[in-house]
Amino acid sequence: MNFLGFLRKRFESKQTADFWRLDDKECAYAHVRGLGYSAPFAHRFDSARAAFDFGVEEYGNQFVVKAGDRHSCIGVYLIKKISGNRYINLLDLSEVSRHQIGFDLPGKAPSFWLVESFVESYVRGRDIPLDYKFYCFGKNVALIIQIDRNVSPARVAIFDGSFVPLRYGEDYFFDETRWMPSGHVVPFNAPEMILMASKLSESTGTNFVSVDCFDSKDGPVFGEFTFAPGAPDSGMVTFSERVLGILDQAVSGAAFSSASGFDIDYVSMESALNSERVACQEDLDVFGFRVARMLDRDRLSARGLSFISSKLGSHFEFIFKYIGFLNGDGEQAFTLASRISSGSGLFSSAKGGLVFASAALEFYCERIGRGPWFETRFHQVKLAYFPQDSDGSLERISEIADEGYEYAKRVFSTY
Repeated sequence: MNFLGFLRKRFESKQTADFWRLDDKECAYAHVRGLGYSAPFAHRFDSARAAFDFGVEEYGNQFVVKAGDRHSCIGVYLIKKISGNRYINLLDLSEVSRHQIGFDLPGKAPSFWLVESFVESYVRGRDIPLDYKFYCFGKNVALIIQIDRNVSPARVAIFDGSFVPLRYGEDYFFDETRWMPSGHVVPFNAPEMILMASKLSESTGTNFVSVDCFDSKDGPVFGEFTFAPGAPDSGMVTFSERVLGILDQAVSGAAFSSASGFDIDYVSMESALNSERVACQEDLDVFGFRVARMLDRDRLSARGLSFISSKLGSHFEFIFKYIGFLNGDGEQAFTLASRISSGSGLFSSAKGGLVFASAALEFYCERIGRGPWFETRFHQVKLAYFPQDSDGSLERISEIADEGYEYAKRVFSTY
């Protein structure tokens, strides 16, 4: 059965399998905390008004009220105090009070309500934390969907299971009346999030689940299990034939390749996730400013970020440089080609490297008249990746070196 057919069958079938018990939020939270991961503590009430009152008393300025038997954002109120006794729902910016909450829900009234603490966003200018949905097949993560609900329609970006970005318009497409494309943002605690999603998925005993979670200043926080995500089924998101083929393989239990198109060594990644300490070498507050710009596809916001030296660290350094490249920083192309061709990080082959080499050649060719840096790099790319077209390149680098340009001297010394 293919992935979309599998989802449709789940929607249409009776929910009798044991894993469906984790569709209940309170049950899921207890299950997750029992495995040692962070999850909200939910308090149950018979009415939205009672839940709201408890939230004000227990949490004060920010809290979440949820219809207990609804999914996605239906019946969810992200409450923030604005002044005095005035509160707004951050999802739609409507003012809300204990007398109004819950009455806008269509259909049958919820059987109960939950109130829980609010996960604080560290992304500057975004009150609502980014939502990450890990499409897991057993312990293996195939896709990660990032959702920014601070705007409407929500802005969305998609990664492979190791946080390498997919390309909008090539790998995935949206119904843009409901979702719009966003810049890619790798969360501060990305490795821990992958590991958590993998372990939680495996604990459910099913062959597919979306593990929804958030990143916070204190680390990953579980959101919910979604056993039949609606976005692919309803057409909010569609995937290329190549990506769909990977999802079809995954749901059938077969080994699958990376959805980004690169050859990622997932066995090495699993080992590294369980053994390596991956630390982003940047203060979280500064990181919050950086990723806010990345959401808006700022061209240079990914520059200068580094990780502690390790296999996973090299992988995530590559990812941030790749995001910069996708956002228009063409200078990253040569570095990306070099990382892939050298087998840096988690790459198991040079597949995809030539694409970056070609982009680098074009980038430096267009700027060759701007100075020795660009001309040296242009000939360096030719020598490294297009030797058949490099007649005269080494000689030209030597001439630039003789003119006193230090970078050209260093490049020439390697040949």
